[in-house]
Amino acid sequence: MEYLSLLILLGLMVFALAECVQSSDDERVGLQKGIWIVLIVVFPIVGSIAWFVVSRSRRNASRSGQDPTIPPSPVAPDDDPEFLWRLESERRRAAQRSTPPPPGADGQASAPDAAQPHEPGIEPSGPGDQDQGDGAS
Repeated sequence: MEYLSLLILLGLMVFALAECVQSSDDERVGLQKGIWIVLIVVFPIVGSIAWFVVSRSRRNASRSGQDPTIPPSPVAPDDDPEFLWRLESERRRAAQRSTPPPPGADGQASAPDAAQPHEPGIEPSGPGDQDQGDGAS
């Protein structure tokens, strides 16, 4: 039984060393290959398990096309700030198109009748209704 545990430990260490030697730079999480080898040899159980956890997580992330150092993008559109900004700007543009321009905004003088409400009993004065000075006041 004693030899079996030693044999399993040795097999784990050899397997971890072989994978570490064949690994690429991005699988090593910033540590050099030599440091990983020393960790696996000096601390065979902890070093080997640490190597497997780190290398597997990096491999799985690279297979899925996602860099594990970059946080994932928002899941739903309402969580995406850029989407919300575009939605708000489109809403503002639509509101600007639907509201009529203020009087006189097109460069022409607005008619006095259209700008002010007509009071009952009082005739609106037009350009031809000005007092000619005939003294009939």
